Amino acid sequence: MKLAELKGKKIHWDMTPQDGAGEVFLTTKAEMEAYEARERARVGFYFYVDVWDMTANLWVMENKVYSGRADRIEDAEMITEDELYDAIEGAGGAINRSGHYPISHAIKRKLKKALDDIDEVSG
Repeated sequence: MKLAELKGKKIHWDMTPQDGAGEVFLTTKAEMEAYEARERARVGFYFYVDVWDMTANLWVMENKVYSGRADRIEDAEMITEDELYDAIEGAGGAINRSGHYPISHAIKRKLKKALDDIDEVSG
C-alpha cells in the first residue's frame, strides 16, 4: 500500500498492535453491546513495525468491525532502518524477535508530515 491511499482515512495514531490482541469472552448482552461499540470505535488504520526473519518493515493495519487487513507500506523511504530498530527496541523487542511493534514518536512525526505533504501536492 502507498501512503497516498491513506489520504483522508481515519488513522489511529496512538493505537498499537497490542490494542487488538487477546481473547474476548462475552457472557451478557451488555458485554456484547460494549464490545461492538469498542470494535466500531477502532475502525480505521494504524501503523506498526513488523519484524520477520530479522527484517523490519513499516506496515499499516486496517481495522474493520470484526476483521482487519494488513499491508506493507511500499513508499516509506523517509523512515530509516535505524528508526525502525529504535521503535522495536523502545517497545522492548529486538530485530531477532519476530513480532509487531508500535511506531515511535519520531516515525509518527515523519508519517504525519508525509501525509500532510501529499495533501498539499494534491490540493
